[in-house]
Amino acid sequence: MVELLKQGQYVPMHAAKQVMIIWAGARGHLDDLSTAAILKFESEFFAFCDKNYPDIEPTLTKEKIISEATEAKLKDAVTKFKAQFKA
Repeated sequence: MVELLKQGQYVPMHAAKQVMIIWAGARGHLDDLSTAAILKFESEFFAFCDKNYPDIEPTLTKEKIISEATEAKLKDAVTKFKAQFKA
């Protein structure tokens, strides 16, 4: 979880993206990854979501909560991304 909270200097992460990755970590989806693989997972997961689930980030920004529908999309996104992720 500590690795998820790290951000590059002068490279702040949008709040919705923080919610997405912290949600994935808090739900145990990243437990099987090594600490070294977390940053790679994070950047590639965001790119995957931007391409395949472009509505998740704006929805989180607008609603400011994780609704059941958004949580279902996040779970689907993490599951599909992890299936093809190579650490």
